Amino acid sequence: GYETVSRMDAKFLAGLNKKGAALRDEINAIFKRSSIAGQATGAGSLFKIHFKSGKLTDYRSAYPDAAATARQKALFTLLLNDGFLFSVTCSGNLSGAHTDAEIEKLVASLARNLPAAHASVSAKEPVNA
Repeated sequence: GYETVSRMDAKFLAGLNKKGAALRDEINAIFKRSSIAGQATGAGSLFKIHFKSGKLTDYRSAYPDAAATARQKALFTLLLNDGFLFSVTCSGNLSGAHTDAEIEKLVASLARNLPAAHASVSAKEPVNA
């Protein structure tokens, strides 16, 4: 409540936004190292994981196809099993309560689970979204 809001000064918000940018960079590096089409987008402490390459500029360009939707659902479940709660569309946010160690655990979970989620759906198979 009040205690949290009273600590949210410009320095606090800048640090939180910096952590969000670093997390998006880490997620994008995982996609690149894994040779998986995908990216993290967002602003400040907010992020969203897309199983889609290319520049995402608006709702239409970011809209997932059936295979990407199935991969997001698989990633959601894998992350939940590791103790991380995202939306089913793989959107999330950092808060001031998250420690660097917790963010590192999330990055490690993503490094394991992004390839597994991708592999769970073959691009050649029909997908019921």
